[in-house]
Amino acid sequence: WKKTKKEGNFRVKGFSEMSTAEIAALTGLTTQEASLAARREYSEPFLFFDTQDRFRHLQDLFQQKGLYITRGDRFYHLTGKNDKGKAVQILKKIYADTYPDTEIWAVGLGDGSNDVPMLGCVDMPIVIRKKTGQWERIPGLGRIVYSDKPGPRGWAEEIYRILGNQDHVWS
Repeated sequence: WKKTKKEGNFRVKGFSEMSTAEIAALTGLTTQEASLAARREYSEPFLFFDTQDRFRHLQDLFQQKGLYITRGDRFYHLTGKNDKGKAVQILKKIYADTYPDTEIWAVGLGDGSNDVPMLGCVDMPIVIRKKTGQWERIPGLGRIVYSDKPGPRGWAEEIYRILGNQDHVWS
């Protein structure tokens, strides 16, 4: 991260370069939650303050190193060859192997393009409304549930709906 950033003189700022207070201010997390969020092992969320041409150059440099950039709602994310969909597939397999006589049913909630791989491999994809009032376009998925409320309220609303009455979600 630091070597590539310096190499290209990119105007970016990653979580690893932010204070807990900065992360809290940018995310709305408490300082304790921001401290936990800062402990990254597999990704580097970052802000980008440069041109689109420079962004493409940054992407190219990282891809040459086997790393990839995805766009979340508030941050870009630098990761290896993994995504949320691969993580869900691994988790589903672990549960299926551990509980072979139980039907495994996965729900995914997301609001950004970086959530598309996850939403594509769950049994119930739920797209959370953005603060702008819009939803991320998710092409190629069959049944999708769209939250009425944005952000964390929409997430909570859908979880309560699932836990309280599964039939209501699909009606």
